[in-house]
Amino acid sequence: MEKGRRILCFEDEAIIALGLKMDLLMAGYHVCGILATARDALEIVKRERPDLIIMDIQLVGHEDGIEAAKEILEVFPLPIIFMTGYPDREVMERAERLHPAAILLKPTYFPALLDAIEKVFSS
Repeated sequence: MEKGRRILCFEDEAIIALGLKMDLLMAGYHVCGILATARDALEIVKRERPDLIIMDIQLVGHEDGIEAAKEILEVFPLPIIFMTGYPDREVMERAERLHPAAILLKPTYFPALLDAIEKVFSS
């Protein structure tokens, strides 16, 4: 695994966001941002140039993580790992249409997330 890869995270729950950031840093990744909303997602991706996006499906605000990911993917073909605590059928189908690298259910244990990240970077 190549360390130092840039990961941008969208997570609206502060305690989860903090834990995610700490775990990613300890695993050797560069966290180029943790965002709670999808507002200005495209501009932030353009500025930060992440290698991977970890996207919570349920975010604060009017736009959910799936819509934000769709907008990002129209411009930047980046791998996206979705995380959700709301795995209802309609939500999962919407997410799957974007062909994410993975969809993980919350609570997400870091070893499962790390495995998904390593699969992205090894392909």
